[in-house]
Amino acid sequence: MSEKTYFFAISIPRDEIIEYTGKLNSYISKLFPEKKYPCTLKPLEVRDEEVIAKIVIQATEKHIREFADRFFDKNYEFVERENGEIEIIQKDPEPATDTDDHGLIH
Repeated sequence: MSEKTYFFAISIPRDEIIEYTGKLNSYISKLFPEKKYPCTLKPLEVRDEEVIAKIVIQATEKHIREFADRFFDKNYEFVERENGEIEIIQKDPEPATDTDDHGLIH
């Protein structure tokens, strides 16, 4: 299987960006031990309280699925973009149906 470019956007608290980035890199490195630098973080937008960043990972589909299953709790989908990159998008959670109104808001 050949490697492709996968990415996802993430919101990181601005005052924790260095610590969070270190933890994220450590986590991803454990899942891709054969790579020296398994991911790249690219800031997209700096806000007052947070930084929106693009995390880019070069991987095979098998390896990225193992990562995404853990990171997104098996609640994601792949969307191929025009430039050939594949975005990992977290799906909206299913509404709770174990309530009396079956998850409907009145």
